Amino acid sequence: MKDRGQFQTVIDEGLANSERAILFTNKIYAESPYCSDEAEKLLQNYGQDKIVEIKIPAEPEVHQKFPALAGCKSVETFDVNEIINFLKKTVAPAVSKIEIIPSKPEFKFEGVCKGAPFTLYASGWKITQKGTSYLGEIGNGLEIKFKKAKQKFYMNIHFSIDESELAKFKSMDIVSTDDRKLYDALLDYSKKHISRLDAEVMGAHLIFHGGASQLALTYWMGYWTRKYSITLIHPTLKKPIEFLFTFGFQGTFQDYCRYVHIMDSVIKSLEWK
Repeated sequence: MKDRGQFQTVIDEGLANSERAILFTNKIYAESPYCSDEAEKLLQNYGQDKIVEIKIPAEPEVHQKFPALAGCKSVETFDVNEIINFLKKTVAPAVSKIEIIPSKPEFKFEGVCKGAPFTLYASGWKITQKGTSYLGEIGNGLEIKFKKAKQKFYMNIHFSIDESELAKFKSMDIVSTDDRKLYDALLDYSKKHISRLDAEVMGAHLIFHGGASQLALTYWMGYWTRKYSITLIHPTLKKPIEFLFTFGFQGTFQDYCRYVHIMDSVIKSLEWK
């Protein structure tokens, strides 16, 4: 984030020095010039035995463009538990250190944003603060805690109408949007959320939800924080609504990384009812 001019250089160094590769593929992946370049370099450098493919979902365009992938071990799934189990068998025993998400959701919250109901559900969490409740809104300020973590691990949520230019950009057809330009736009927008904080930003991440690429930030401010900016179109107002999820984690960076997929699972559950 400090020197975007080195973005491609860092990616190229990673491609050249990796021991193995995990490709998450679909039609969008095959049509991206950046992803295509990475796939071609990995197949050329490492061959089929050191590459695994996770199809999200399986679409013919991928193997039409990269026929060598047909010889790699693969699985088609969106389920995190299935992906982890697949990686345990094919890539690295160290994956076993990742917390598996229980299959049955133990936590469900029904809120209201500007008169429209939304749901949020996941496993392993409990509500510690229900947030505010007033005309047209229920749940702004909701706080939940992950019960099984040895470290303090919690999340709160806030939402409001998103009047930024980025909201329009995020709602565009993702296939017709240059993913690198979108990433740059999200980085510029991230200043809105961190400019007032005494925080060291460690990374910015794209997460696909609601038909668009959304933003997640990882930063350090005495504890590890992951903030998501998720924009969904209000079902009746037809205006973009920004949901802000802020996760706080007190522990090592390695432990924080092992819980990222659990944070993602909460975000992925957000939907209008």
